[in-house]
Amino acid sequence: MKSLSLSLLIILFGLMAYSQPGTNCANPYTINSLPFLQTGFTTAGFGNDYTSAQACGSSYMGGNDFVFQFIPASNVDITVKLTGTSAFTGVFIIEGCPDSPTAVCVAKKEEPGGNPIIATASLTMGVTYYIIVDTYNVLPQFASTVFNIEVSEVHTNDAATMMVFQPRSRCSLTNIETIIGLFRNKGTQTIASNSMQVGYIINNQSPVIETFTAELLSGGENYHHFSQVADMSAPGLYNIKVFTILPGEESASNDTISFPVYQNAFVNTFPYINDFEISGNGWFAQWISQTKPGTSWEQGVPAATVINSAASGTQCWATNLTGNSTAPEDSYIQSPCFNFSAVANPVLELDLWYQTGTADIAYIEYSIDDCFSWTRVGNYNTGVNWYNVPGTYSQTGWNGSSGGWLHARHTLDALGGEPNVIFRVVFIGSPQNVSEGIAIDNFKISESPVNDLSVIELLNPVSDCGLTLDTVTVKITNKGLDAQTGFDVAYSIDGGSNWITETVAQTLNFQDTIIYTFNVQADLAANGMYDIIVKTILPGDQFPANDSVSIQIMNFPVISTFPYVSDYEVNNGYWMSQGLNPTWEWGVPTETTMDHAFSGNNAWMTNLSGYHSEPEASTLTGPC
Repeated sequence: MKSLSLSLLIILFGLMAYSQPGTNCANPYTINSLPFLQTGFTTAGFGNDYTSAQACGSSYMGGNDFVFQFIPASNVDITVKLTGTSAFTGVFIIEGCPDSPTAVCVAKKEEPGGNPIIATASLTMGVTYYIIVDTYNVLPQFASTVFNIEVSEVHTNDAATMMVFQPRSRCSLTNIETIIGLFRNKGTQTIASNSMQVGYIINNQSPVIETFTAELLSGGENYHHFSQVADMSAPGLYNIKVFTILPGEESASNDTISFPVYQNAFVNTFPYINDFEISGNGWFAQWISQTKPGTSWEQGVPAATVINSAASGTQCWATNLTGNSTAPEDSYIQSPCFNFSAVANPVLELDLWYQTGTADIAYIEYSIDDCFSWTRVGNYNTGVNWYNVPGTYSQTGWNGSSGGWLHARHTLDALGGEPNVIFRVVFIGSPQNVSEGIAIDNFKISESPVNDLSVIELLNPVSDCGLTLDTVTVKITNKGLDAQTGFDVAYSIDGGSNWITETVAQTLNFQDTIIYTFNVQADLAANGMYDIIVKTILPGDQFPANDSVSIQIMNFPVISTFPYVSDYEVNNGYWMSQGLNPTWEWGVPTETTMDHAFSGNNAWMTNLSGYHSEPEASTLTGPC
């Protein structure tokens, strides 16, 4: 027998795009000035308003469209560059709206491999132009794309500072730090060797100016290692400015990069607990893209509409203590340096509260090479309350609404013995559908507990038709340092009212995992839902939050009489929801738009009184 399955797929970007700027020419995303550089866009959910039959006549206008509007204040030559896109992405500059009979295709670039660039387009002062990002929906598999966009003026002479490559914030800065800057020729004319000067200033001290010896072709980049070193050995903040001096420079707005670098302290004593009641205390905010500086991270008393309290005490770190995060945002808070030389199996715990937009993401990373490379801590569902977005999406992390403070926990087994570990909590906020973001509190690192048994997964039973007596099989891991033998495990099929308890005779050493099948089978013969709980019973367990797993199992009835009609008035019809962050509910709809059942009073609906989850990929499954 096969069960009937109805599926709702709601991707990270949700279904609310039609009210957002960028939907069409009547509601575009306005570019007010150049250079314009934004990250984290998507065309998903914005509709296919403009087609290959219009304006540029391109098959790459067959997917969802994202529409920018730009009205130049003077005659100008521009370049448009997309990055981070999927394959079969196009970008178009159109004078007038594409569906207008007078629309003119000014420039276009179709790129089967993605990341299209319009090198040069000449625009006229006061004319309304639409820059449209779209896809060639071949097969169809490319209905939408994520993208970053840069729109800038084309100059003959334009040298730009791209980043302070070195030093990075860390705990081992010295009195002989080499300053390294990255520079790009954004002009159309080659910058000859020895024709440009570059310099740096630290904390408003006297500038250091040297000759840039390399040749830079148009669009080319190169590094400069300053010969005069800097003394950054004292603890504290160093504001570094790196700049260019180019004769005939036509765009001074990109000449200088300012970036804060911190000489931080080592943490050598564990457990480490920071409740953020003391300002600073080794933590600071920074941003990832140096050409797009800024962060909304603040430490203090939260007073936003949703995130309005600390997990303990009065203070925490949050992306804007009193409102929404920046749109867009690509920033983080960074920790002190941790010396795990004497810590064999560290564990990270923290409290977090997130209220994000549909395309936002938050996650935690660590570095063991003084912040030159970063590795994400964990993956979807690999710890306690650890990431609710799977890696099958563009990024794994936390997204949506946590509904309040959650306590999250993850092992750091790979970091045991490492002498220099730095953490950062990253928040990437989309320019679309901005929200409050994330807050963290009570950041803790300790050695793994001595006694800690964990139920990892319930492998059997699973929802099916015609269940009778069925085996109960579970995966158990010893996350404590001490070996465990002769411990009890138990299961319940009625939400904990009655239990079957058995003893596991096998020995589990630290990080050992076993598959255990109970000798007593579960009686699931009656149709309906079973609230199954499986747990370990270990006296002195130091982390009881991971001792049990709860899951709902449905024994679906078999329908053999037709026509089959279920109006859901007597009961839920033996239907059940599953998947990623499901919001399906049975009952009386009271949502603003979907406010009543088709017939009678009851229906199945994604959240009877509000919005679905962000993200959500759920199914509603019915009888066989």
